[in-house]
Amino acid sequence: MVLEDFESSFERQLDLTDWERVGVVIGISVVSDSFVGFPYSLVAKVVSHQEVHRDNFIKTFTSLWRGSDEVSIKEIASNLFWVRFVSDRDYQRVLDMEPWTFR
Repeated sequence: MVLEDFESSFERQLDLTDWERVGVVIGISVVSDSFVGFPYSLVAKVVSHQEVHRDNFIKTFTSLWRGSDEVSIKEIASNLFWVRFVSDRDYQRVLDMEPWTFR
């Protein structure tokens, strides 16, 4: 499910601000060498009025999303995380489980 499908299917339940409706822009300074060259990546955005605790999010979802191979999660902005998978199978498995909840 892509973001547009997610937003339209839950449009009546979500109350997004104009700022939250804007697309995600990831600056070059955020990208580290460990994330370059891996085609199985996604950006996870926590939709909440409260800032999520970075370490707890990374620990929880690294454990939940780890499949046959490792998963790497890096915070790139407040409540915005870059997730890198080694294999397409693990990447697809996580996408099939969306939407996700945290706390």
